Amino acid sequence: MSINAYGEMATGVSDITSIALITHQGIHNALLINELRLCFACRELLGNLVARKHWLDRDGLELHTKYKLESYCESRSTSWKFDPYWGQQIDGPQNGLAPPPWSIPVSPTQFFKPHEAYVEVPHTASVKPCHVCKATGIIRCYGCEGKKKDRDVNRVSQQLVAAHSRNWPTKRIIRQSMEKRFSHIANLFIFQDVPLPVALFSTHRSDRVVDHSPNGGTKAVSNNIMLATGPFGDPAGSFLISGFNNSYVEVENGGELDTRFSVSVFAWVHPDASASRAGLIYEYGCSMWYFPSTLGLEIRYMVRDRSKTHILGIEGVIKVNAWNFVGTTYDIHAGVAAVWVNESMVMNKSIGTNVELATQGNLTIGASNNHEMQFYGKVSCLQFYDQALSVDQIMKIKTRCNQSISPVTSPDHERVGCYRDTNNRAIPTLEGADPLLVGAYLNRENAIEKCALAAHKRGFRMFAVQNGGWCAASVSAEKTFNKYGQSTYCRSDGEGGPWSNDVYIIKGLSI
Repeated sequence: MSINAYGEMATGVSDITSIALITHQGIHNALLINELRLCFACRELLGNLVARKHWLDRDGLELHTKYKLESYCESRSTSWKFDPYWGQQIDGPQNGLAPPPWSIPVSPTQFFKPHEAYVEVPHTASVKPCHVCKATGIIRCYGCEGKKKDRDVNRVSQQLVAAHSRNWPTKRIIRQSMEKRFSHIANLFIFQDVPLPVALFSTHRSDRVVDHSPNGGTKAVSNNIMLATGPFGDPAGSFLISGFNNSYVEVENGGELDTRFSVSVFAWVHPDASASRAGLIYEYGCSMWYFPSTLGLEIRYMVRDRSKTHILGIEGVIKVNAWNFVGTTYDIHAGVAAVWVNESMVMNKSIGTNVELATQGNLTIGASNNHEMQFYGKVSCLQFYDQALSVDQIMKIKTRCNQSISPVTSPDHERVGCYRDTNNRAIPTLEGADPLLVGAYLNRENAIEKCALAAHKRGFRMFAVQNGGWCAASVSAEKTFNKYGQSTYCRSDGEGGPWSNDVYIIKGLSI
């Protein structure tokens, strides 16, 4: 199997020079188009998942595939070769100039297999006196030194003389070698390089906190909290915890939050300058404390049987009356826990490999589980992952809840028309795959502009908005958007209607 620079798979290779142009994106496209097409079970599974949750679309799934790159490099070298001359034709300089080695056509018998080939260089042959017998026609026996004492060796010498000639044509030959220089095995995340959260708690227009993750079913009960301005300027982008024992959010953990092996927890926090005592930003098997007196953070990892707690503490890393992006990661294989503030690792500590965490219990946001140690300030976009994120991934999830957008920043687009849709979507959804598209789409402001920007970021030329804000786009949308025909149920606001897509095309973006 071969992959060209455009991500197309083939059984043969027509242009070996294209091998050097293979990119990771090319492999990504090839596997996406071909491997999933061949795997019926995978395709059926994907279909079920997509139908179950809007988050699970082409930019939301995280399937892993191993691919192997083998680089075959051709080398060429020249050397002289001597054969007996019996009057045969000689291709010498009189027939033209000898071409350089890489100008001589030499094709391997089979691609991607080690092999060697020897080819005569044209116009390099000449007849010269034999350098072995000095043009005498006699070779001394190498065994008996011409004394005829060793019959077997002497017989071999006689055979050499019989095949010998006083003159030998001398010619240059080229040795072509195709060798496998290295192999590289890598993980390919087919759909996206940032994993989906097991839970993501953010605000809802009805003055409460909800789980916007793919699971979406983690129950959160808000107690005496108020919506406040978030880190990206959204007037209702955070929830304010007053610091009293009746202000907190309780989350029932039905197993969704049980990240017992590896974990990453991140949130935007905005401590109030008037806070005077330590408070819990959140508490469960992995808890985060804030200390106003030292402007410090403390992370506490409790082992599964609750017999021990590992503590990571650092001072002077938090700014009051300002937004701070804080979090922690732990990897069970490396055994290292880390504290992160604004994308920077401020400390790390080895707490041991194979440490399973006590993350099976309920979660409390803004206070301890007994509601005695309260945090005073604002919290936004509290995210939980079941693996230790890298710094690049942390930088990306930092804006996962950014829903601020204005029509001015959206790419120029024009309406195509209104078209029907079904459960088997004409265009795959982008819901949840972009920070602009998190949360209930029915309450989404500037829904068309947000969908246009999310599609434009992925290089998609066509997008659709349905039923008041639901967003869909894909690389193949221009081929599938009208598969169910036109509809008359789109509303006048341009945001579609029930099972009806208002379809748009982005101007100036070529397919």
